[in-house]
Amino acid sequence: MESTPTNIGRYTILERLAVGGMAQIYLGFENGEADDTGLQRLVVIKQILPKYCEDESFKRMFTQEARLAANIHHPNVVEIHELGLSDDQPFIAMEYVSGVALNLLMRHAQNRKIDFPVGVALGIVAQACAGAHAAHELQTPSGESAS
Repeated sequence: MESTPTNIGRYTILERLAVGGMAQIYLGFENGEADDTGLQRLVVIKQILPKYCEDESFKRMFTQEARLAANIHHPNVVEIHELGLSDDQPFIAMEYVSGVALNLLMRHAQNRKIDFPVGVALGIVAQACAGAHAAHELQTPSGESAS
């Protein structure tokens, strides 16, 4: 696994959160003092893996994902702050949502031999469905389906 970069675009990278088959996810910090915006906040950065940077169709798919997601405004969908390039690698900077990862919560319950509460599970599924519904209902300015 490659080393974690210190910066991606204008964001200082604090740690790598995950690596998947096509992208990696970082926790970063936007320090607007450097560019006079004054914004200082935690963000999540999604960056395609270097091996896909030469694949133009993959880069188009990645940027299309960001453009579509940037138009979804729903409490169960993270806000997109920026679509950018850093060292010729596209990245998406998005809202950081504080909390515990679901896989850790479920692993904790399993390790303690505690049944995961049905009400909590249903609440999580309902919220995920509401966010997915918002994405599927997204329309272009002319009223056509964007998804």
